Amino acid sequence: MATTPVIVSTASALIGHERLRPLHWLGIVVSLTGVVCVVSVGASHTGDSLAGDALMSAAAVCWAMFTLGGSRLMTRHSPLYVSGVTTAIGTSVYTIFALHAIRAIDWAAVRNSSSRCSESSGRPVTWPAEIA
Repeated sequence: MATTPVIVSTASALIGHERLRPLHWLGIVVSLTGVVCVVSVGASHTGDSLAGDALMSAAAVCWAMFTLGGSRLMTRHSPLYVSGVTTAIGTSVYTIFALHAIRAIDWAAVRNSSSRCSESSGRPVTWPAEIA
């Protein structure tokens, strides 16, 4: 995720929004070299590690795209509105992919566990089923 400023700067230069000077390009190279050093030292280079690195890289690219696209949205809409809409969209997509895991949760065990925690803290828990 630390590469997001580098990705934003490079993408902004590529689409013509910003002109980068040679010193800026040097900073990008130094930054990416640092990322490679940090990521490669002690890395296992197994499938799981590479998949995680790929997911984090994709997340940084998505955040950079949001940053570049969001600047135009912010001229037409309030930051609160843009944040709310993007959060709703993200939650919807995430929920679709997580439904199978949500269905597999033993909610009775979760309820019992949280009830025990609240009893030890002295604060009562009111579950929606108890309200109705």
